[in-house]
Amino acid sequence: MACLKDDKGTLETQLYIVFNHEDDGAARLCPQHLQDIFDMLRQVPYNPPATGGSPRAIAKELENDFIEICTAIHNYSFDIFAHCVAKHEDKLSDIRRHIEEDQTHFTSQDRSTLVVFLEHVNKIIMDVTNAQTTKTLPTTFIKMLLRMYSSWTAQNLLPKDSLAPKRVTLLDMADAWLADGV
Repeated sequence: MACLKDDKGTLETQLYIVFNHEDDGAARLCPQHLQDIFDMLRQVPYNPPATGGSPRAIAKELENDFIEICTAIHNYSFDIFAHCVAKHEDKLSDIRRHIEEDQTHFTSQDRSTLVVFLEHVNKIIMDVTNAQTTKTLPTTFIKMLLRMYSSWTAQNLLPKDSLAPKRVTLLDMADAWLADGV
């Protein structure tokens, strides 16, 4: 995951990388993949936000570069991403049914938010399944994924800042509720 921030007029870049420890040949490709990502990052122009303006998380002129980097990362690790996306696919309809039938634990707004989230997850699973033959994700998928992530963050499904102290999200509550056996 890559993160670009404005730190008092200086560009701060944080790149979080998870390495695959399996001996499947992917590790040998990692140095070149990282070099490609760093080469892309070096090409990104940076213009600090105007004084007094409210800076966006990603400046409009950087969005295409950010999407290109996200696409490269997702396509490089397609098999891992596809596995993570589909590993609980068989439980999705049961989870949705439990949430829709709940009348005591969640508010109607929370239930609605969780159902929309599960619809998003189903859409992601379908798109990734359709991409299995080429093992590449189109930029339209990455754009959709980024919009969903932004929406999930705004609705307290995901934390707003992964580096900030842990705050319980709606997904944390749903996960604990489902783990307790509903």
